[in-house]
Amino acid sequence: MRKVQLFISGEQVELFNDESISLTQTIQNVKDISKVFANFSKSFTLPASKTNNKIFKHYYNYNINNGFDARKKVDAQIELNHLPFQSGKIKLDSVSLKNGVAYSYKVTFYGEIVDLKDIIGDDDLTSLSWLSNFTRSYAATTIRSDLQSTGVSFTVDATTYTSAWVMPLITNSNRLFYDSGVTPPNYFNTDGTVNPLGSNLYYNGNPHGVYYEELKYAIRVWLIIKAIEESYTGITFSSGSFIKLTSNPQFYNLYLWMHRESGYAFKPGQETTKLYNQFTSDLVSMSNVIMLNDKLVIYGLTGGDTVAFTLTITCSGGNDYIVYVKKDGSDFAQKGGASGADVVITGNLTNTSTGYQIYIQGPVNAGVNYTAEWSLTKGAENHDYLGGNMAITVAQTFVAQEQMPNTKVIDFLTGLFKMFNLTARKNADGEIVVETLSDFYATGVERDITQYVDSSASEVSVALPFKELKFEYKGRSTKIAKLYEEQEGIGWGTTEYKVDNELYGDTYTVEAPFEHLQFERFSGTDIQAGVCINENDKPFVGLPILFYPYLVTGGTAISFLNVPPTVNSLTSYLIPSNSVDIAAGTNDDTNHFSVEINEYTPTDAFNGSLFLNYYSDYVEDVFDEKRRLIKVKAKLPVSFLVSYSLADTLRIGDELYLINSITTNLNTGDSDLELLNKL
Repeated sequence: MRKVQLFISGEQVELFNDESISLTQTIQNVKDISKVFANFSKSFTLPASKTNNKIFKHYYNYNINNGFDARKKVDAQIELNHLPFQSGKIKLDSVSLKNGVAYSYKVTFYGEIVDLKDIIGDDDLTSLSWLSNFTRSYAATTIRSDLQSTGVSFTVDATTYTSAWVMPLITNSNRLFYDSGVTPPNYFNTDGTVNPLGSNLYYNGNPHGVYYEELKYAIRVWLIIKAIEESYTGITFSSGSFIKLTSNPQFYNLYLWMHRESGYAFKPGQETTKLYNQFTSDLVSMSNVIMLNDKLVIYGLTGGDTVAFTLTITCSGGNDYIVYVKKDGSDFAQKGGASGADVVITGNLTNTSTGYQIYIQGPVNAGVNYTAEWSLTKGAENHDYLGGNMAITVAQTFVAQEQMPNTKVIDFLTGLFKMFNLTARKNADGEIVVETLSDFYATGVERDITQYVDSSASEVSVALPFKELKFEYKGRSTKIAKLYEEQEGIGWGTTEYKVDNELYGDTYTVEAPFEHLQFERFSGTDIQAGVCINENDKPFVGLPILFYPYLVTGGTAISFLNVPPTVNSLTSYLIPSNSVDIAAGTNDDTNHFSVEINEYTPTDAFNGSLFLNYYSDYVEDVFDEKRRLIKVKAKLPVSFLVSYSLADTLRIGDELYLINSITTNLNTGDSDLELLNKL
């Protein structure tokens, strides 16, 4: 006899005697191959018993204070005959009443990997506060030095991150070129406007070339994964996860260009924005409140609880300024202070993922300081947190957290999963294991379920629900990439897979949410550059940009323009690339889905595309004419259900199968299996 036990927040729930609980599990469904986070869910009802009413705090009675918060998922576990089966989350959907009396609770159980989305939510990349450890002076001399190096290393908490940043030859406003046959004009016209012809990299000592404010730093993608772990309690990727390894240069050498706004990183003039970071860390003065030097963290509030606040910013000068408050990286409040007047913002604070942060935008004024004070009240508790003086200095500082592209953390992760065909699951220690699909299947074992299968009926159908697959980047809007698409009739870095034009079905697209730049190598030189402008030659933001850096040494001299009229000749410079190396014989991996002619080394020998390395085996099997989708019914024992993995190979008689999906009635063991014959 089998029994199902359900626990919510550690308390056992009472079940209806005749209520069936069934769950569907799938890792990569042949019908939806871009599904990147393995999860499952199923709704069922629970009796409104005395025990369950206590767990759900009589949710149907909305007059109860600090009751159950149905807006959030809570921890849950399912056991079969008191053996662990699945951990995950429960969400309360509704309460059914009969004659005014609570009768049942409708809930949905979610597989535990959905925690990733629950924890991160809609947070922007700028919410990753750990990235505030990575800052650098944004000055011509610093940028010139970094452009000539393999990268900038940072030490955080006694750990050194080698080449954490690089300065690539990618411009944000004007397209670079090289022409030794003309005398280039100055970069700036006499009226202060920019002359595009001044972007000629040919060096002759005159003030033209690549102007330092045209350049922005890039950060190693691996560090963004680290920042996600550091910024969110409950997210830890296992040490062997694909996105934690440093041994695969196709992933580890990938960098994200820190391009949040179109054009220059800092707008003209002396007005700038600075993160206020002058508080003294205080972890104990109020419950549910942590004060750190650069942020205020609110945590653990339940029900409709909030923390009332008054934020006061004082300016010692007479200038206009603006105060911005961000919650978890997103805009929360803003208010201006005219002629140095105090800024006072009031309201209520709620739970945060990474905290509330204060930014002050104002002009550079020697001797002018700003102070900030949080005055907080929660019930009978109250406390004031007063910060120290902070000045807005003339030196521009490039802060990784502030310069992150405007995209959600979850979208960024999803994009990486789609690029490298990754899957995610949790291990016994609660860590998230991220691995390629092929590595995941390699962890499986063979299990014989012949004796449990109903051999009286089964169904065999075509496994292929579409006629063609397309793998592409969503962002192909830069001028050069659009020109390529117009000329070639296919997107830059895009590949299409089909074996027969007569196959029926739709085209299925796997789309990575990144901008894919096409770079230019200038004829007769060692120079390669990129530019982020649209087809109208205007600076634009686009989607996040990923690339590989390569340092050219002893190359064609380029003209680097500092603060005019100072100009330097550089023969070493870091170029952007879509291939890990410029020599296919050294490394032929790329960040294309397709095999493209390499921009720097004009050959198609760079065969290590994302499709060929991470998708081709799986896709070729999907399109194989011998592939079938087999549906069978089975009565699976508890011993199988509590031990099998979706990576396992199932044996039925003399045949072997991969699991596409399994839907199981946990009360009876009756299961519907979708299987793929193993080729």
